[in-house]
Amino acid sequence: MIRKFISNASLLMGLNLLIKPIFIFGIDRQIQNMAGPENYGLYYAVFSFSLLGSMLLDAGLSNYNARQVAIYPEKALKRTPALLGLRLWLFVVYALLTLSIGWWVGYRGAAWTLLAMVSINQGLNYTLFFLRSNLQGMHLFKRDGALSVLDRALTIGFCIPLLKGYSYSGNLLLDFVLVQTMAYSLSTALALYWNSRFTSLKPAFQPLLQKSLLAQTFPFAVLGLVMTLYSRLDAVMLVKMLPDGIFQAGQYAAGYRLLDAFATVPLLLSGMLLPLFSRQIYQSEKTAPLARFTGLLLLGSGWLLGLMAYFHHEAILRLMYTHNSAEQDRLFVWLMWTYLPIAGIFVFGSLLTAAGKLKLLNWLAVGGLILNVSLNLVLIPSEGAVGAAIATFITQFLLFVAQLWFAARRFDWTFDGRLLIKIGFFMLLSGAFMYFTRTGDGWWGMLLGLALGAASLVLLFAERWKQFREMVR
Repeated sequence: MIRKFISNASLLMGLNLLIKPIFIFGIDRQIQNMAGPENYGLYYAVFSFSLLGSMLLDAGLSNYNARQVAIYPEKALKRTPALLGLRLWLFVVYALLTLSIGWWVGYRGAAWTLLAMVSINQGLNYTLFFLRSNLQGMHLFKRDGALSVLDRALTIGFCIPLLKGYSYSGNLLLDFVLVQTMAYSLSTALALYWNSRFTSLKPAFQPLLQKSLLAQTFPFAVLGLVMTLYSRLDAVMLVKMLPDGIFQAGQYAAGYRLLDAFATVPLLLSGMLLPLFSRQIYQSEKTAPLARFTGLLLLGSGWLLGLMAYFHHEAILRLMYTHNSAEQDRLFVWLMWTYLPIAGIFVFGSLLTAAGKLKLLNWLAVGGLILNVSLNLVLIPSEGAVGAAIATFITQFLLFVAQLWFAARRFDWTFDGRLLIKIGFFMLLSGAFMYFTRTGDGWWGMLLGLALGAASLVLLFAERWKQFREMVR
């Protein structure tokens, strides 16, 4: 099972490292450059607003379903029609609430139209996410991996005319949303076809069963909702709290783009880790080797990315954008350091979810939300978008530390002083590599520093990789 995980994880990361950067840097970045910071800032604020209630679309059903399918496949798959019927009702509730509240807070005209279309895209996206949960639970990771990049691959193709100056509707950002609608629709159609091979897809309305399912998934829903709030409120707060809030949101979106690109990898891995951890716990197998392997891999890469942003932020941002500022440099560095705790949260949060510690995770998430909003209220008026980035880093870092500590307690992990010393040495060594190569020939210096840092990660923890390979055998 672990061997299959490694094989498919490699394929999944390969696909995403191929497609997602092309979309983020070749399409999304170009759309922002063409639209300008303020216009794109409006789109980003609307998109972030649509996410605030997006967990109503899922209500925790996808994570719950992936875990159930992994443990009880035949029984869980029989519930698919009822879950699909429930999702239809949830979409109606989500759309009504989002559009009504959006109108109430001031989204009118083009902004309200954008919000309506983005809300439809959210419905398609979460339907796709749910259909993928069946594939994840059955360990059909290749098909899941294909679906994870198909919508972006299609969007890339559909956006090429936009970059050449062609317009579908006369509004660049509305066109951008419309092509994503087409891409989500085709990807969802393929997911429906693959799911139809092993389960019924006719939505069923069974109030008693659906009420019971909502009661079971409620902790998952609360967790997802609160995590979405503290990770997406920043853009909305920037628009509402600052006189130039739309411009600030555009600056924040520019800095957030690279973080969003790299965070795709641990997000996708968490989708595979959850059913794997669930089965390991159910079968009383040790979870530590898999958790340590993925933890070291993702946290080590997070440290290297943070160093890259710290020493080379000017070169990176000047290459990506036509609108730049010292403020954008600062917030970009803070946001890229945030990848490190986010990667850890995906690993250890998946482990605690698999262990059924939803109540604990919910309390931690609520604490994170309160902390994030409080920090934003203090930092945004004085620091603008940079303050929002600092608030994001502090919140995510403290949540990661808390989840790691509770995971260690739950699974009785022993203190390993040698491991901590090696981690510290890796951080110092890779930092030195990146520092002394920063004066190299531009991008070559950055790439050399990353290569040396990655090599030190592999060599310093060689015995960990060896132990993991033996476990796989």
